Amino acid sequence: MTTGTDTLTLTKNDVEVVHISPFGLWLFSDDSEFFVSFTDYPDLLNATVHQLNAVTVDSFGDFHWAELDVDIERDAL
Repeated sequence: MTTGTDTLTLTKNDVEVVHISPFGLWLFSDDSEFFVSFTDYPDLLNATVHQLNAVTVDSFGDFHWAELDVDIERDAL
């Protein structure tokens, strides 16, 4: 038996890419928006949209792209 409800809201450990531009991308996580500059993180510059959207958040709230082997601490943004 399954209990509970599904919602469309993000939980603390969720992250969403909300915009990608030639200059970088914007992440929404934990009711905050973060800009990730491709100048500051060039390993993301040539990534596909699919790869950029495959971002996760670890237990510390930091961002991780496993396929690209890129980690960014939330405080760095």
